[in-house]
Amino acid sequence: MVYDAIIIGRGPAGISTAIYTVRANLSTLIIGKHDSVLLKADKIENYYGFEQPISGKELILTGENQVKRLGAEIIDDEVIGIEKDTNFTVYCVNGSFEARTVLLATGSPVVKAPVKNLNKYEGRGISYCTTCDGF
Repeated sequence: MVYDAIIIGRGPAGISTAIYTVRANLSTLIIGKHDSVLLKADKIENYYGFEQPISGKELILTGENQVKRLGAEIIDDEVIGIEKDTNFTVYCVNGSFEARTVLLATGSPVVKAPVKNLNKYEGRGISYCTTCDGF
């Protein structure tokens, strides 16, 4: 199958992009690992439309469920290359896919400080978003 759009990245940017592509009746495949930094957020209170706090994991899963309901497909895989001929071929660890368009929504890598027990406190005191958590 040749998709109209392949979105690389399944964090908030990728999921938001997919909402628009599927609503425009474009066949859409989202490829990415389930590793968004948002998954580490224990409690989000500044997101429009949610009366109660929501975890980052819940927010990501809600978005994924929304785009699946609208018709997008999501694959948990790592992209290792892209080639352009008539269409784009996106190569992953576990296969390859073709599309007319490729959109990159990979987010920003987090640079972690060398702190003992860092993973234990991420999202619970150790944060990576100054705008979100620096008040």
